[in-house]
Amino acid sequence: MRAQKYIGVVALLALWVALPARAFIWNEINAGSLPSTAEITHGLGPLTQINGQLNFDNNTQSWGVDMYAIAISDPAHFLATTEAGPNNLSDPALYLFNSAGLGVYMNNDNSTTDQQATLPAGNPLGPQAFGIYYLAIAWGFSDALSFGSIFDLAQFVDTTGVYGPTGPGGGSPVTGWDTSSAPVNFDLPAHYTIDLRGAIEAPEPGTLALLAAATFVLMVWRRKSR
Repeated sequence: MRAQKYIGVVALLALWVALPARAFIWNEINAGSLPSTAEITHGLGPLTQINGQLNFDNNTQSWGVDMYAIAISDPAHFLATTEAGPNNLSDPALYLFNSAGLGVYMNNDNSTTDQQATLPAGNPLGPQAFGIYYLAIAWGFSDALSFGSIFDLAQFVDTTGVYGPTGPGGGSPVTGWDTSSAPVNFDLPAHYTIDLRGAIEAPEPGTLALLAAATFVLMVWRRKSR
C-alpha cells in the first residue's frame, strides 16, 4: 500500500513537471491595490502579459492602483514593461514587492523621452529568488507608502531610472498609496498592457499545498530508500 502511495506521488510530480509550457495572458477581473486585495493570477505556465484598466476610486477619492500576485520563476531574467498605445496609460509606473509586501524596485519613466515604465532584467535591485511577488501598476504621480514613502524618488539609483526601497518606509510592507499630486482635471481612466518575462501565474493555494506535500513525501521516501 505504501509503495502504491509513493508511486502515486511520484507520478503526480512527474505529471506536473511534464505539463506543457503554455503561455498565459491575464485579463484583470477586479485587482486591488494592496497585497491583501491583489488579484491572484492563478494557473500553470509562463505569464507573458497582463491587461487591465485604472480608474478613479470614488470611495477613496483617489486614483486607482492595480496589484497582481505573480510567481517569478526566473529572477535573473525577470522583466516587466508597459506598452504604449492610444488608449493606454501615457505615464505609468511599475512596482515590485516581495511576498511580505516589502518594496523590491520600481520604475516610472524609461527615459526623458519615453514615459512608459520597465522593471529591467539583470538589475542588482531586482528579484533575487523565485517565489511569489506582487506587481503593481499606477500613474506616474503615485507614491507607494508605509511609514512614509517606500521608494525615495529624490535619490537616483542608476541611469535607468530604477529605484530601490530607500525611502523612510522602505523597511516596512506597503500599506497605501498617495495619488494626491495628480494634475488638475486629470480624470480619464486608461487601459494598460504589461509584458512579462520570467514569470508564471501564481498557483492556487490548493495546488501549492498539494505540490508541497507531494514534494515532502517524495523526499522522505528517497531518504528511507537509501
